Amino acid sequence: FPVTINAGTTPGQIKEMLDQKIVDDGYSSRCIFVYAERPRRYVFGISEFTDEQLQAKQSIIEHLKDLSTLFGLVKYSPEAREYLENYFVRDWEKIPKNRDPRLFPYYQRKNVHVPKLAMAIHFSEIEIIQKDGRPVYDTVIGLEAVERAVALLGSVEPKMHLALNFKKRNPLAEATDKICEHLQSHGWSTKITVLLS
Repeated sequence: FPVTINAGTTPGQIKEMLDQKIVDDGYSSRCIFVYAERPRRYVFGISEFTDEQLQAKQSIIEHLKDLSTLFGLVKYSPEAREYLENYFVRDWEKIPKNRDPRLFPYYQRKNVHVPKLAMAIHFSEIEIIQKDGRPVYDTVIGLEAVERAVALLGSVEPKMHLALNFKKRNPLAEATDKICEHLQSHGWSTKITVLLS
């Protein structure tokens, strides 16, 4: 399950990428947009890492190396499967949703987002056992990982539409806006004067 993190991006940058077809609507509907109005905290520079932080970094690197060898079928525990079936089939219409129309494609693919996020949670936390020099994984996703994935998405959905707070426009619209601004401030102008402004 490929994961892409595009952090620190502003709504204006997202609009520009969509307008220039760097990313398309298919890409954006596969994204989980996490919107924040301000940074969690303000810092100056990067402080020195503690021994505990350096050890945690090394532990993460080793875990990721082991995960890079992961392949094969992932299954759900019976409880996790029942939860997902109830959530997406029986209860889907009753589940609170952000009704902003820009999130319609996101909700159409939420049944893909939840399992991928549940896998990310599961595999980021499992203990990998070495057997005959090779890592052995628990490939059964449990109920807790699925519930946490649903809760995590539910926590970012109320403001998710704010990351898409722009309108896709004709690429010539910006030039037209500038011409209108020039004519409003300068009055009648020749074509050359408008183009040079």
